[in-house]
Amino acid sequence: MEKIIDLSWIMSSGKLFLAKNWPPLGWREMTETDWANWRHEWGEQTGYQWQFKGHLQKILLNQIPYKIFDVLANETGFLVFPEVYWSAEAKILNGDLSERCVMKPIFNVRGFTPERLEVVKAANVKERGEWIPIPHFKQQVRANRTRTDGIVEIEGNDGIADCMYLFDETTGVLVGAEPYAWAD
Repeated sequence: MEKIIDLSWIMSSGKLFLAKNWPPLGWREMTETDWANWRHEWGEQTGYQWQFKGHLQKILLNQIPYKIFDVLANETGFLVFPEVYWSAEAKILNGDLSERCVMKPIFNVRGFTPERLEVVKAANVKERGEWIPIPHFKQQVRANRTRTDGIVEIEGNDGIADCMYLFDETTGVLVGAEPYAWAD
């Protein structure tokens, strides 16, 4: 597959900032004044620009119909979500922003037995007074840059508990799930 080349942020100063250069070199040592100067020099991000299949692509933030817009680890497209925290679907877009696939979270993705579901339901009713088993994506973990196996990870909840959904980034097919817990 073709790759996205030179993904850059379009800044309000009119400059382009290569996305792979974030955070800026030496950012750990930057003082509040240094950050203020950086922001003054570069401005705020207003969009994205990149090359794909020899064509310049550009989109402004106010034109993006998604709350999350994240480049895939293999740089062949973007992982997008309509909501920041509670999404009923995710999409993978190609580098020209055409839709490659749609991914949806599913209920009980790990296949808990009916007995286990009853235990979870009882625990949730006792704790919260209700149990609404609605699967959703949560977006805290998106295009994991350390994966090289063609799998995109999306943190979510399968209506029972937090889990990591695993999808094929080419087809959008669900290939698995695993328990997920925050590592504080």
